[in-house]
Amino acid sequence: MKKILTAMFLIFVLAAAGCGGDNAREIKLDNKELTDNTVAAMINAEIAENAEKNGLDKDALTFMKVSDIPGDLIGAWRSQAGVEIYVRRFGSNPPGEFAIAFDNARSEQIKNAVFVTRTILGLIDRKNADELLAKAQLEDIGAEPVAETVGEIKLEKAALNHAKRRNGPEELGVPLTVVIISVKDARDDGYSKIKSRAESMARTMIEVRWDTADPNGLLFNNKYQ
Repeated sequence: MKKILTAMFLIFVLAAAGCGGDNAREIKLDNKELTDNTVAAMINAEIAENAEKNGLDKDALTFMKVSDIPGDLIGAWRSQAGVEIYVRRFGSNPPGEFAIAFDNARSEQIKNAVFVTRTILGLIDRKNADELLAKAQLEDIGAEPVAETVGEIKLEKAALNHAKRRNGPEELGVPLTVVIISVKDARDDGYSKIKSRAESMARTMIEVRWDTADPNGLLFNNKYQ
C-alpha cells in the first residue's frame, strides 16, 4: 500500500507541476520524419521547462548523445543524473520505441527516472501518461516484470539487482531497472520467444557493463559493481 501511495503522490506532483509543458510537442511513434536526435531534443526541452518545478536539476537530467549503435537504428543517450535512454527505430523503420535504464539502488535515481519516464509518456500519450506511469511501478524493485497496455501504448518494466553470467557461475551485482515503451502491437523477432523484453535487456546490460567497465557508464561510476 505504501508503494502504491508513493507512486500516486509522485504522479500527482508531476502532473501538478506541468510535466509535459508544450502542447505543440508530440512524439508519434509511427512518424517517419522523426529521428532519435529530434526526439531527444523534444525530451530535453520538456526537461528544461519542468525539472525545476519538480525540485530536480535540469542540467543533470539533460540527455547527451553517447553513440549510435550500427545496424539497429539505436541512439544511446545519457544524463549526468544517472538515467539513460535508448531511442530505437525512429525515421526509416518505425514504429519507434524507447528503453529507459537506471540504477534502482538509489532513491534519487528512481525519482529522476520517474520524471524522465513521465516526460516521455506525456509526449507520446498525454491522456494516458499517468495511468501508464502508475502501472510501471518504477519504485518497486522487488516486483515481477511488468507488461501493461493502455490505449495504443505498451509499457514493459523489469528491475534486477543482480544477474548470473550467461557463460559462467558468477553473480554480477549491478542494480538496474529497464523500461520499454512501444506501440501495443510492436513485434520484435529478436525477442519474440522471450517472456520479458525488459528483463532480457536488463540482464544483457548488466553483463555488458560488468565486462567492459565503461568509465562513462554511470552505473559503474556509482560503485555498485
